[in-house]
Amino acid sequence: MILDLPVSEIVTLTRGAARCDILPQLGGSIGTWSSNGQQMLRAVSTGGLAQRDPYATAGFPLVPFSNRIEVGRFVWDGKPVALARNFPPEPHAIHGVGFERTWQVLSRAGDSALLALLHRPDAGWPWAFEARQRITLTDDALTLDLSAVNLEVQAVPLAFGHHPYMPRSGAR
Repeated sequence: MILDLPVSEIVTLTRGAARCDILPQLGGSIGTWSSNGQQMLRAVSTGGLAQRDPYATAGFPLVPFSNRIEVGRFVWDGKPVALARNFPPEPHAIHGVGFERTWQVLSRAGDSALLALLHRPDAGWPWAFEARQRITLTDDALTLDLSAVNLEVQAVPLAFGHHPYMPRSGAR
């Protein structure tokens, strides 16, 4: 259990001996996932929670892009696009904007939750989109169903993924 955040900021899923804590206000991140007492992903650190650092979580959604956009610049439809760099001193735009924003909890049950992010154009990404993630826990699996919808009238780049962190200690 994550004790350093108010209960209203944690969505806890349980199923049998499995547990997953989701942090909607911390980029829609996963705080912990364990099964039969074994951490399946790295558990969020106390310091990371205090600093509200998604990089300290068990994993987070990557949307509207993953990896890096070199120096935060690219050309789309013949026009230059400049993105805010979001991980100083790194010179690139990294992992999109989804992990930096609060996600809304649309629905939840004991073993699943549906979260959504409605993005309006800003310096981090110049086009509107809606992203959703359904997180479902079973006795021995965690399923992440991600989707993203372009809300612009023209075609624009839009992709998604998930950035998990595996525990080093005791991994097998």
